[in-house]
Amino acid sequence: MTTYFAQNGTVYIDTGDGTETEVLAVQNCTIEVQMEANDLYGWGSIKRVASARHEAKVNVTIEYANILTEDFFKYILDPSAGATGLATGVSIADTTSHHYFKIRAVIPSSDNLYDLDILAEDVYFVNLPFTGELGEWVKMNLEGHGADVTVKQVAHQ
Repeated sequence: MTTYFAQNGTVYIDTGDGTETEVLAVQNCTIEVQMEANDLYGWGSIKRVASARHEAKVNVTIEYANILTEDFFKYILDPSAGATGLATGVSIADTTSHHYFKIRAVIPSSDNLYDLDILAEDVYFVNLPFTGELGEWVKMNLEGHGADVTVKQVAHQ
């Protein structure tokens, strides 16, 4: 069994032309796959007959973020604003749409032979906190939800 350790990752946006741009480097990142399940019991027996899972959720939390582009705030506040800088300012858009992000965590094994590559896709964030401490990365405490997650073991880079 290979053991892994790390809690760092990167948040990307799809720029629409087939490329991705990094918008956040993150620490203390949690990507949690949560699935609901229902059990079926038959008449005359107390034992489970069948079980079915449904409603898979990908919950994401980020504690610290190194903001790589100020456009990250625009993507949260106004999903249609695009990457144009904050010089003109941005406020909350009156829209029901989200901007979707990808979050990749590459976790090295303890022997440095492999990496565990975890990719959460179609993640939207439900909050945008502004807090910080002197000499620290901005403490974001971001929470979000994704549509899918892929876990892959790859040779260490």
